[in-house]
Amino acid sequence: MNIGSIKNIDWFLLILVIILVVFGLAAIYSTSFDSTKIVNFQKQAIFSVIGFILMAVIILMMDYRMLRTYSGILYLGAVLFLILTIATASMIRGVYSWFDFGSFSFQPTEFIKIILVVSLAKYFSTRDIGDFKHVIISSIYAVIFIALIALQPDMGMAAIFVIIWVSMSVAAGLKFKHFVVLALVLAISGAFSWGYVFKDYQKDRIFIFMDPYKDPQKRGYNIIQSKIAIGSGGLLGKGFGRGTQSQLNFLPEKYSDFIFAAIAEESGFLGVTMLFIIFTCVFRQIFSVIKKINDSFGKLLIFGGGVMIFSGFFINIASNLALVPVTGIPLPFISYGGSSLVATFITIGLIQNVIIRNEESYKIKDNIIDSYQQKC
Repeated sequence: MNIGSIKNIDWFLLILVIILVVFGLAAIYSTSFDSTKIVNFQKQAIFSVIGFILMAVIILMMDYRMLRTYSGILYLGAVLFLILTIATASMIRGVYSWFDFGSFSFQPTEFIKIILVVSLAKYFSTRDIGDFKHVIISSIYAVIFIALIALQPDMGMAAIFVIIWVSMSVAAGLKFKHFVVLALVLAISGAFSWGYVFKDYQKDRIFIFMDPYKDPQKRGYNIIQSKIAIGSGGLLGKGFGRGTQSQLNFLPEKYSDFIFAAIAEESGFLGVTMLFIIFTCVFRQIFSVIKKINDSFGKLLIFGGGVMIFSGFFINIASNLALVPVTGIPLPFISYGGSSLVATFITIGLIQNVIIRNEESYKIKDNIIDSYQQKC
């Protein structure tokens, strides 16, 4: 790529991402005061640098169109890796999703989300999604991943894979009658999973989510403490490093699953509003650029990447607010977790690469949609 193409980077999106990462580092540092968990801040800082370097390499040295060529190999490798994960991974927080490397751990599914996006973008960009058989075939791509993830069992991550597939199907031109059929299939699958797949503790999460005060000292404890932390923040918060729920360790997983609650307690409504504004700007930048892309594969790659990040944002905050059951999904860019952070940086790198390559190839004088999209 010509070095002059750096000017075509979406600098506003890049700056927003950096702001979010700094925001997350500050939140992790704040929740680590007077504890041995300060190492979490140090690790996250290292992962931030690694993620930024990988993002820069992808932006400047890759061509996203090569992913279309190697999507099949990537998909097969991801399936084999998931099988290996089930067979050999260590149990952390009740799921076999992690590989341990000394003081560091690695969660493959964070990166496999990207491979699902690439695979679906490749498939949908070369098929007429109006033909229902292609809806079925595309579902197989997702179902294989979802089934293997459910065996770990990581239902929160499996839910994100479902969201990615459904959203990309709709974006690719799914007919309404086919959408209704899919909704019925998902409802039936959910009922079957409830009866024959979900473990008792997973069902308990649903029951406790509906009424956490049935077991306030054990299974409902996390949700109750999260709501207390959020509510106690008030307008301006209690101050940096002064959140009583987080600093006195009433709030569980304060630097990962419930970091939003910790932020709300310390920075209040004002801090949470700022966080929402920044995220809103990020999603606006991602989804608004799609109309300028002249390649259906690139369009779907950006859309899928945006959905991937948004689903993590929505599920994490909704679970902190007790709007959905707690699933252990991290808040993108903010929560402690190297795998999530690096994977999200990679996704932003791919989105930027699509933007730059389309500037180079088409100059974006007008929105020339490819022949496949004109036919649809």
